[in-house]
Amino acid sequence: HYRKVIEIDPNHLQAHLNLGSVYERMKNWEKVLEEIEIAQKIGKETGNPQALSIAERKLKFFKGRMNMTANKMNRKTQPPFD
Repeated sequence: HYRKVIEIDPNHLQAHLNLGSVYERMKNWEKVLEEIEIAQKIGKETGNPQALSIAERKLKFFKGRMNMTANKMNRKTQPPFD
């Protein structure tokens, strides 16, 4: 669905960020970084500091998850949370 939204509106920031989250669940880190880069570009081009800030926070979040082991990921995402 997010790809369809992007086909209709290539500058739809939230669709790119959400698609990045989908790629994260698939552990397709290259695609995650691509979507965040696109979101950052949209934020800069539109002069939207909020969009840029969201994209930068998501980038830090995803980079933190990229090197996480499966065990550590489960501890962070499944109850009881550590």
